[in-house]
Amino acid sequence: MPILVLVLVGAGATAWGAWNAGEGVYRHGVGVFRELEGEAPTSPPSLAATKAATVPSTASAAKLPAASEQREVKKSWEYFAPPMQLHVIMAGFTISMAVVALGLAIRGATTHGRPVQNMDDLAAALSPIAANDPYIRDEERSSLREQTPVPEYHTLPSARFWLLAMLLGIITALGGAYLLAGPHGAGTWNLQTLWDQVRNSDQNPGGPLHLTRRLAHVISGSSIVVLSLLLAFFARFAPRARFIFFFLGLLLLAVVAAQVWLGTLLMWDTNSGPINAFN
Repeated sequence: MPILVLVLVGAGATAWGAWNAGEGVYRHGVGVFRELEGEAPTSPPSLAATKAATVPSTASAAKLPAASEQREVKKSWEYFAPPMQLHVIMAGFTISMAVVALGLAIRGATTHGRPVQNMDDLAAALSPIAANDPYIRDEERSSLREQTPVPEYHTLPSARFWLLAMLLGIITALGGAYLLAGPHGAGTWNLQTLWDQVRNSDQNPGGPLHLTRRLAHVISGSSIVVLSLLLAFFARFAPRARFIFFFLGLLLLAVVAAQVWLGTLLMWDTNSGPINAFN
């Protein structure tokens, strides 16, 4: 029951956050790309001004061409799959897979797998014991119960999920690189130019070591990929190392929290400014 209550609270918080996000975009125009103007206005327009600008008058409406005569505007793939949105979605998938892998790793390190004969780790984790399998014939189940082979203990295959988390992290990083180097960013794939944008100390002149928001974002994102690879290694070759999973798991959660905060700063604030507060 306590876990059920926490799940319901989490679902409510998710719905509340989604509602506020929709209000921010559709009512206040937060994060809306304006192609004609090139940049967002300094302050969001009022609701009355927005309606007046979007609803044409009778005189102007009469001058509009018929729908059949209007030129069809061809939209690129970015219209249907906005790069920023895909980047955020993939980051969510990466964090979700990392949480799943961490749970499986902790369970595998603190519990003993059940004895299953001649079965893969993943199948052993998801399938019933062969002697109790309801989908085989009764005589086969009886024969399996009478056999007394040496049991083989399986552990949960958390290493595979860590590798999936690492793969999703790499895809997310590539999406972030496209945002930086794509047509709405620097417009070039020159590595030195991109590094200069990430490391530009003018974006945070008073910060520690001139650490910019973009550079901190790159460091924390790379740390998630590296930690996932390390945890996959230990989950495969040292699945009972509780201290290692405890230490690396806490470090991973701290890095994920920092990455969420830095992503919030970059999305809702600007690239320039301190890494610990809004401008």
